[in-house]
Amino acid sequence: MATDPTDPIHQFAISRLVPIEIGGLDFSFTNSTLFMVLTVGVAAAFLYYSTRGRGLVPSKLQSITELTYEFTFALAMTVIAVVVGYGIAKHGLSWFKVFVPSGVPGAILPFVVLIEVISFLSRPVSLSVRLFANMLAGHITLKVFAGFVVTLSSLGAVGIIGAILPLLMTVAITALEFLVAFLQAYVFAVLTCMYLNDAVHPHH
Repeated sequence: MATDPTDPIHQFAISRLVPIEIGGLDFSFTNSTLFMVLTVGVAAAFLYYSTRGRGLVPSKLQSITELTYEFTFALAMTVIAVVVGYGIAKHGLSWFKVFVPSGVPGAILPFVVLIEVISFLSRPVSLSVRLFANMLAGHITLKVFAGFVVTLSSLGAVGIIGAILPLLMTVAITALEFLVAFLQAYVFAVLTCMYLNDAVHPHH
């Protein structure tokens, strides 16, 4: 389906580059797949290049790589594994009582337990949705103002003067994007600490 390149959502459209269908399932190589492959390739190349020396005393580049890798791995394992793993290790199977609030009548207890389980499992989903929403809104806003700059600049001298304000807004929003990224990282860390606290002190 053709899409309008001036549409702010156009940048998120998924298009097939190499159509592949097996057994009625779509395994096509898309533009999203291409960017994921490129991202992994660039990251792998950077990791290989920066650690190829493997010095006992790391270089500056190797130090940055190690810190980045350890920070990204720690966050992922903390959110996914440590909350549950440490909770069970510290409290045994009784840790699962965190899903069974005290004082709840037996008649509605199964429903409450189900709600507690869904709430617990939705934590990583909520983190992902929050990040996605912020990235989507920021990218759309940048695309809109950048589009104003291009459109106005094509109108001649008057248009170029008129494009100054959208250009300044584009720069300002880019700075805002960095601030949002910092705040989201901070929120992610705070919520992770809260989840760890629930694992250490499972109570209601």
